[in-house]
Amino acid sequence: MLSGRYRGVRIPACETYNPTGLRGVRSEVTVLIRIYQLLFSSLNKKTILYSVIILLSTIIIYSCSDSANEYKSTNTPSRIISMAPSVTEIIYALSLQNRLVGVSSFCKYPAEVCELPTVGGYVNPDYEQILKLKPDLVILLEEHVNVIEFLKKHKIGYLKVDSDSCSAILNSIKSIAQICGERIRGEELVEDIWKKLNKVPSLTKRPKVLICIGRNGVGNGKVEKVYAAGRKSFYNELIVASGGVNACNESDALYPTMSVEGIIRLEPDIIIDCSSSMERISEKSIVKDWESLDMMKAVKTGDVYSLSFNFVTIPGPRIVLIADKFRSIVNCWKDKNG
Repeated sequence: MLSGRYRGVRIPACETYNPTGLRGVRSEVTVLIRIYQLLFSSLNKKTILYSVIILLSTIIIYSCSDSANEYKSTNTPSRIISMAPSVTEIIYALSLQNRLVGVSSFCKYPAEVCELPTVGGYVNPDYEQILKLKPDLVILLEEHVNVIEFLKKHKIGYLKVDSDSCSAILNSIKSIAQICGERIRGEELVEDIWKKLNKVPSLTKRPKVLICIGRNGVGNGKVEKVYAAGRKSFYNELIVASGGVNACNESDALYPTMSVEGIIRLEPDIIIDCSSSMERISEKSIVKDWESLDMMKAVKTGDVYSLSFNFVTIPGPRIVLIADKFRSIVNCWKDKNG
């Protein structure tokens, strides 16, 4: 069974503002990995340390201010801007796309979303476009600190959602549904997702699974620094739902950075590399990189897999598809190992 709770809408966990209130939540997987890659590939150690200190300080300051204020309005939003792919997918899953007037430049699914006006990305939001679209609700993530300040200044309501865990994702769905006046629809969608995630296969032995979300030097024939899914990420619950255990279960970081030596020490039975979903490199090249570590059990037994589907790094309603892919891989391992 998955941990956590989703029953009952917990608005404080998916914070609202109209126009006061601020509280910290978490961010999209791809954004975290991109930030890590940029920091560690282009900066020296001292600059990295200063950058991390500034980033953490900013998050702490914004996380602790005006946390008691919550959005309470009798009006349901009719003009919504989504600032993240996971949010856009939730809106479509709730059949609320007719209220969507703008999306981030990263939103690509479903295909029709590409026809909507874009409001920039995580680091380059288009403030002029946001005002032009006249939203009554903007749904965003933790890293949108500057956007939040802009929305406050212009008295535009926002909802900030959490995607750390599967339970948080489900609560985000319910919160978005409730604020849009579609509480029952949200509960039904969450119930359906929850049931699918809890179809945990029965195994006498559970394989240790390493999920690689991103890494440096993808496609160059070897494995370098790896960004793994930690035990506090939503991937951890999906691994459990597939019948496995997380090989990277000691770090408190959502996506800890690991050296080659650290990966070897984990001794995973299965390696699932999701790098190609972001790097646009063939699955064959991804797997070939791992063959350079031929001393690892998963490499020796042929249990290294690459997933290039665009949904594997988006913490939204399609987490059920991620769980299905993980289950298929674990089942292949089970067939070989009894």
